[in-house]
Amino acid sequence: LGAEVWATDLEYSLKNLRINARRNSDAIKNAGGTLHVEELDWKNPKKSAKNIPFADLDFVVASDVIWVEWLIQPLVQTLDYILSSS
Repeated sequence: LGAEVWATDLEYSLKNLRINARRNSDAIKNAGGTLHVEELDWKNPKKSAKNIPFADLDFVVASDVIWVEWLIQPLVQTLDYILSSS
């Protein structure tokens, strides 16, 4: 596939996300891809996402990201921030 992927989550979930990334690192490399794990706090995306090159992103994929209604507004604001940064 050869994709450069940025996997994000809140700080408290990064340990588990990094473990899963390491477990899949051989498959990712064999497919010609790279995987970066970074924090992305929807309440403050500008501060938390300073290491993510939003301008270089081709698309955003999200899965199972809304489990309570109050997360909708921060998600929309974060997506707006990402898209306006690219």
